[in-house]
Amino acid sequence: LTERGVKAVNLFHLSNIRSLPQISVDDRKIGSEAGQHLEEQGARSLTYLGRGQSLQNKLRESGLFESARKAKYICRLHLETEVRQFEAIQNMRKPVGILCTSDQLARRLILKLREAKIEVGNEALVVGIGDEAVESIFAGIEISSFRLPAAAIGAIAAKKLEAQMVGANDISRENVAAELVARASSLPTRSARLATRAYRMAEDALSDPDFNIAQMARQMGVSRRTLELSLRGEFGESPYQLLSRLRWE
Repeated sequence: LTERGVKAVNLFHLSNIRSLPQISVDDRKIGSEAGQHLEEQGARSLTYLGRGQSLQNKLRESGLFESARKAKYICRLHLETEVRQFEAIQNMRKPVGILCTSDQLARRLILKLREAKIEVGNEALVVGIGDEAVESIFAGIEISSFRLPAAAIGAIAAKKLEAQMVGANDISRENVAAELVARASSLPTRSARLATRAYRMAEDALSDPDFNIAQMARQMGVSRRTLELSLRGEFGESPYQLLSRLRWE
């Protein structure tokens, strides 16, 4: 491509092309943020559920385990089949925190755990990757998941292509963070679920200047005091502080 004068950006981070700028998801950070979140929710053991030993899986798994501070038991599931992986998870110390390589795999795990009478969101804390709403529907519980930064990667790629068009010689490598959207599958307490729901509601209402704390509490079906205690416990700020910060950002 470069010999023919074609401008290009490499978005496939598992390749080893050094002559083009590269933009990719920060897989190691996905693992580290998942580990931090799962430990904050009380996980006593951690594992990563993926297929094969691709670089992507290795980065996510290493990030997960390197972030571990409180979990006493870490299990690397390099087993041949999903059936054996699911069996191993059922026998891990509870609560067990599991990062799955996709929401589809998270959904299959949740259904297997339910068959084994293991309560998801309490005994098993499950996080997927991809933020696919349909998988939560089929799982029967809202799946915590990482929202992949496709739009952000596209915007950065466009800027790099534009720079190349005017002669820039950019072969840098850039990692873009995914966003963890915590939901019921990894939030064991009612307070945590309320705080996360309030946070998402505040984000969705940023374009409405009349949206206020009383309206938020009313829509959630809780008192203002309950709402404040939940947000302070999970995020260290009041509902007013949360709305003000999000609007300022």
